[in-house]
Amino acid sequence: MVKNRGLLIIVILLLVIPFIFARETITSKEEVRIDFVKCDPSPLQPGHNADIWFEVRNVADEDLTDLKFTFVKLYPFSIQEGKNDTIILGLLKKGEKTSFKFSIIPEKETNTGNHTLGLQYYSSRLDQVIAKSFNVKVERVGTDLIPIQIDVNPEQIPPGENGLVTLYVRNTGEYTMNDVRILLNLESAQFAPYKTTSERSISKISPGEEKEVSFVLTALPDSTGGLYKVPLVMKYYDELGRDYNRSSFIGLAIGGRPELEATIESTDLYSTGSGEVVVKFVNKGLTDIKALNVQLLEHSTPIEILGKNLLDLKDYSILSPDKEYIGGIDADDYETAKFRIDAKKEEIVLEVNADYKDVNNNDYSETFYVNLNIHSAKEMGVQNGASTLQILVIIILIIIFFLSYRGWRKINEGKGLKNYIFHLAGKLRKYVGLIVHKLRRKNYKK
Repeated sequence: MVKNRGLLIIVILLLVIPFIFARETITSKEEVRIDFVKCDPSPLQPGHNADIWFEVRNVADEDLTDLKFTFVKLYPFSIQEGKNDTIILGLLKKGEKTSFKFSIIPEKETNTGNHTLGLQYYSSRLDQVIAKSFNVKVERVGTDLIPIQIDVNPEQIPPGENGLVTLYVRNTGEYTMNDVRILLNLESAQFAPYKTTSERSISKISPGEEKEVSFVLTALPDSTGGLYKVPLVMKYYDELGRDYNRSSFIGLAIGGRPELEATIESTDLYSTGSGEVVVKFVNKGLTDIKALNVQLLEHSTPIEILGKNLLDLKDYSILSPDKEYIGGIDADDYETAKFRIDAKKEEIVLEVNADYKDVNNNDYSETFYVNLNIHSAKEMGVQNGASTLQILVIIILIIIFFLSYRGWRKINEGKGLKNYIFHLAGKLRKYVGLIVHKLRRKNYKK
């Protein structure tokens, strides 16, 4: 009974020894020692090529020849196509060591964990084949879902209005991702979900597959224009039951195309000629305007005859600097720019170019055509001192005329106003003739 029990123990040891997993594995005959050194890449990945390296040392008391090492195909490992599965060492001297490799590939469906890799070698000295096995780890890597694209329509969401945010995600790993939840954290953002929540779910995403989710968001009515970072959270499980929690950010812009308007605020022009014009620039949009720079351009009105432009007449000449930097204009506010011009007619068109940026530094350029009708001083209710003086002079001249006429009539009885006018005309001709005569004599002497 004792002998049978001892025999049983020996048999079990003989069966177990070939499958001991260690870096150093020594044959029972103590002929060679085989070490599994490394794998590249490490860890091994399902469906990816790799090299596995072994080191063999001669531990016998003599040189060894014709050692043949063969890779044993055990699931999930196999030799890469076109690569050798056998290595032959012609001579391995006593105490000497050498290394060799096999190029293998794990099956694509291999699960993460430790797997058995088999090796056999033939000893010509012992004339036998000896099997060895090693424990090798295979792990699926790149088990992340990543956002690959974000579309926002419109690109800038105006305050108080809605925008559609579409997020595209891809499974870059080797596992199927299950119970995927995608959340936009809007607690401290300038947005709110519109008629829905800020969370979306996808039942599963296979390896390499892309999926999309959409959110309808409203920019808060009192929000300030600009670019905002919104936290993005993705939670999911792989097919082995491991859970993942990934956090990142997406950028959403609040803004829109500015609504700039140009009008005439005031002018001191009351007739053709020089004067000042004040142009008012109004920001009618929902967001601010930055870096506004305006330039007054010369404008001409074409003269058409029989449908052809034969001549362009300038509406005005610019007497002051033609450019003025205004800077920023808040939403629902205005700023002004002053120019001095020489108006050529009573109805002119001011041509003004405006360059500016919105809150997100997008550039804009507009040209405004502003009508300016020049009214008289009387129409504008302005008293003109020069006109009063002229009226006063005329009144004095009329008084002098009638006093002179009364004196002349006393001397020339029976003659009326008509004769007096002829009398004045004759004297005027006489005086003009004397002046012309004197001027001719002066020119003759020269």
